[in-house]
Amino acid sequence: MQKAIPIIEKIAEDNKNRTFAYYTGDDIKQAVWEMCLDALRRYNKNRGAIENFLRKHVSNRLKNLKRDRYFNICEDEELSWRRINIVNALPMHSVSEDSNLAAILDTKVEDYSPHDHLVAKELKEYILRRLDEKMISAFLELIEGGKIKKSVLQTLRDNIEEILIDYHARKTP
Repeated sequence: MQKAIPIIEKIAEDNKNRTFAYYTGDDIKQAVWEMCLDALRRYNKNRGAIENFLRKHVSNRLKNLKRDRYFNICEDEELSWRRINIVNALPMHSVSEDSNLAAILDTKVEDYSPHDHLVAKELKEYILRRLDEKMISAFLELIEGGKIKKSVLQTLRDNIEEILIDYHARKTP
C-alpha cells in the first residue's frame, strides 16, 4: 500500500483536469482514488507494473463515468439541474444544488432536513407503488449504491421517468 499511495496521488493529479458536466477537479480526484483503491484488490504483480495497471484502469473507468453521466450544461440553471436529476434518477421538481434529496435516497446518509426527508420518502414510496414488479429490486439496489446492468438501468430510467411525470403532474395545481 505504501508503494501505491504516491502512484495513486500522481494519477489523481494527472486526471483532475478531465472534468465534465458538474464534476469538478476535486470530484475527479476523489473518483480516481476510489477507482484505484477498488482496483488494487485485483492487481496481479506478475502481469505488469502497478502504475500501468492503475492508469489503464482509471482511464477506462473515467471514460465509462463520462459516458454514463455526461450531458451539456445549458444557461438555464433549472433545466441543468433537471438534467442532473434525470442522469442520477432523482425527482424532477424543485431540486437544486442546495437540496439534499440525492443524499436522502442513499439510505446511509443521516444529515438532511426533515422536509427533504419527507419529500424523498414520499417520492420513494410513490415510485415503489407504481414501478413494475420486475424493476423493484433493481431500483432498491440502485438507491443502495449497487450496480445494475446497463440495459436494466435504461429500462428502470424509462419507467421512473414516466412515474415522475405523473408525480409532477399530481403535485402541480
